[in-house]
Amino acid sequence: MAAMRYPRPFTFDEYLLIERDAFFKSEFVNGMIYAMSGGTEAHAVLTANVGSALRTRLRGKGCRLASSDLMVATEDFQFSAYPDLSVLCGPTKRIRGRELVALNPRVVVEVLSPSTEAYDLGEKFAWYQRIESLQEVVYVRQNEWKVEVRRRAEPEWLTVIVEGTEAELTLPSLQVSIPLAEVYEDVEKP
Repeated sequence: MAAMRYPRPFTFDEYLLIERDAFFKSEFVNGMIYAMSGGTEAHAVLTANVGSALRTRLRGKGCRLASSDLMVATEDFQFSAYPDLSVLCGPTKRIRGRELVALNPRVVVEVLSPSTEAYDLGEKFAWYQRIESLQEVVYVRQNEWKVEVRRRAEPEWLTVIVEGTEAELTLPSLQVSIPLAEVYEDVEKP
C-alpha cells in the first residue's frame, strides 16, 4: 500500500471529496490517503466465491452482502477501507447521508494479497477492531487453502485457522458455514 503524495494530512470530509472524484480507490488512515493495490484473477475468483456462498446462506436472516464498493469506517472518522466483502445486519448506520459509507458491518472479508498481507493482518486489523459492530474478520489466502478468522471475544479477539480441502469455514455471528472446497472452487491450486 502506497501513500499518496499530498503536502499535508486531510480531514475525513476532505478525503471523501477527493475519493468521490478519484479514478481509483484509496483508504484513509489517520489523515493519510493510501492507494489500494490491484488484484489478481485468483483474488477476483475467491472474492466472488465467498460472496456467492455468503449471499445464498444469508437469505432470510436480515443481513445483506456488500461488495468492495461499500466503504466501512470507524465512528471517529480516523479510518476507512473498502473490504473485499462486508456483511451488514439490520439498518445500515451511515455518516451524514453518505450512501456508500457504513459504520456498522458485522463481518468483513479480505482476500489477502502478498503486497498488503502484513498491513492487512497488522495495522489494518487494529483499525477494524475499533468498529464496535464488527464481530468477525475473515482473511482468505490466495496461495494455499487456508482461511484465518478473527473473532471478537471480549476482552480480546480469537484467531481460528481453517485449512485443507475437507475443512469448513464457520461464521457464528452469521450462523453460516461454507466448505473451503466452495471457497477455492475454480482457483488454480498453489
